Amino acid sequence: MNHVFLDLDDVLNNFTSDLGKLFGVGEGSGDLSWFPGECGYDIVSALRRLGWSKDILSPYLFWSTLPETCWSQASKSAICDKLVRRLLASYSARNITILTSVARGQSTASVAAKIEWIKNNLPVELHNRYIIIATGEKWRLAGSGCLLIDDNVDNCRMFTEACGDAMIVDRPWNQSCRGEFGRIRKMLNAIPNHTS
Repeated sequence: MNHVFLDLDDVLNNFTSDLGKLFGVGEGSGDLSWFPGECGYDIVSALRRLGWSKDILSPYLFWSTLPETCWSQASKSAICDKLVRRLLASYSARNITILTSVARGQSTASVAAKIEWIKNNLPVELHNRYIIIATGEKWRLAGSGCLLIDDNVDNCRMFTEACGDAMIVDRPWNQSCRGEFGRIRKMLNAIPNHTS
């Protein structure tokens, strides 16, 4: 691989599980037992299914009113440190980019909050190694020798269709693609661990 693109939300952090805690349907810090996988990656539909009002949760309203602390203070995922450590042991930091997206309706404060999370939770050599892109556009960075590590099936499919490789992080919303992409656990075991 020449370049690795790492998704932020629900790969390096526990964004959705922490939202579950905020909305009173989960425990946070990685707990996704509350998330109905059949909703795909649609947090608004998942919350509606759990009893939240349609009127309150239009997708635009939902994303535009979330406090920026949902991004800046999201807890680290269980795989974050090991994944980053292994990648930095195997690749130069200039060949690793945090690739996160902003949904339609997300405030500009969410962009600053994501950058704050990166600077507060990742090694200094990755503090300026990020790209924030519109939702659904990650495929534009695909190419031969590029790997995307993401939790979103559509992002992974479009990335591979554009000649990149993809690995998916297991989440309730992506179980329908079993076997279609490499799984992150397998990758973590395959990346040499040069740090003892």
